[in-house]
Amino acid sequence: MLIYFKRIRKNLLDSGKVSRYLAYAVGEILLVVIGILIALQVNDWNEAEKREKMEIEFLRGLLVDLKQDSLNFSVKVKQYEVLVDRHRSYLIRAYDTQRSYEEYLEVVGLISWDSENFIAQNVTYSELLNSGNLNIFKNKDLKNQIISHYREYEKASKHITEFNEFSASFLARLPFGHSTFYSGIKPPEEVLRDPDQWGYINDPKSLRFLFNIQSASLYGDKHSVFKDVYYTDLLQRTSRLIEAIENELSIKMD
Repeated sequence: MLIYFKRIRKNLLDSGKVSRYLAYAVGEILLVVIGILIALQVNDWNEAEKREKMEIEFLRGLLVDLKQDSLNFSVKVKQYEVLVDRHRSYLIRAYDTQRSYEEYLEVVGLISWDSENFIAQNVTYSELLNSGNLNIFKNKDLKNQIISHYREYEKASKHITEFNEFSASFLARLPFGHSTFYSGIKPPEEVLRDPDQWGYINDPKSLRFLFNIQSASLYGDKHSVFKDVYYTDLLQRTSRLIEAIENELSIKMD
């Protein structure tokens, strides 16, 4: 092709037709410019296609993570519903007379010293942050919703950890014997069966009984807060974000 153009230029110059040569030269320049513009446009199309594919992959990754979070949050809500009911039952039954060690175990067994911190699937979102690809989303409203959602995760994680640390520190101040029993340091069975070890449950004025009631109330309130303020709210937020991402993917795949 270049040899062909070169021959045309040579023939025009040899024939002395300068005006036709200049017109040809301008045309050749225009062809080169058009070729460059086409190449740039094709490159833009390719880059846009790559970005589109990357955006779809990130949206799919977020969808997998969020669906797993939704399942986990649903489980947590149900778990904490059970724990709240158990602690309410304990606060009532603790004032009944416990006639044996077995009855005592049944009552105190209602209490849960659960202090599990917040856990969520954020692998895809972390990759988005670390790779600087948050701006890959064309739908700005969806991007803002994603950012806001994971900020709620951070807030929930911070507050739940702080609440767990506070409740654990309170539990550590329980009278010796009771605190060691629930920390896993279990005395021999014959010691536990001694009424001196568990008889406090029948003395509402005793220090151990009051500490037990206070700690059960604290943990019951904590379970209630975790259920209503955090996991139920996050479950609803997660459901909304899942729906938004599914809608976006549906549009892109049409």
